[in-house]
Amino acid sequence: MARTVKVDGQPYTKKSGATFSKYVPKKGPNRGKNQFITNGWFLRNKELMNISCVTTTKSKVTPKGWMGHIACSVLNKVTGEETFFWGAMQQSTGKVVIEKLSMVVNPASKNGGYCGTFIQSNN
Repeated sequence: MARTVKVDGQPYTKKSGATFSKYVPKKGPNRGKNQFITNGWFLRNKELMNISCVTTTKSKVTPKGWMGHIACSVLNKVTGEETFFWGAMQQSTGKVVIEKLSMVVNPASKNGGYCGTFIQSNN
C-alpha cells in the first residue's frame, strides 16, 4: 500500500499522494471538450482510500482560476464503500478542496502530492 521513499537520506513511508491530468472524452455530454481529473490516495486506520475528482458539464472557471461543480468520489478499498461529494478545483494546479470533508487533494505539493486534512487559515 504505502511506498517507502528516501527523504534527506532517511527512509520514509509515504501515507498519501495525488496526480493531475487532462483528457478529452470521446463519449458523453463532455465529448470533445478538455476535461481535468485529479486522483488521490491516503491511508486512514490502515485502510486505503482513493479519491477521484473530475470536471462536469456544470464546471465553470471563475476569474481567480477556480472551478466549482467538481464530482468527487471517495472509495474505501477495504470495505468497498463509495461516497460522493462536490468539490472545487484550481484549474492551473489541479488542487481540489472538498469542503464538506475538510480535505484537500494537491498534486503540486512536495514529494509526489498530498491528500488529506485541509485546515483553512483565517488570514
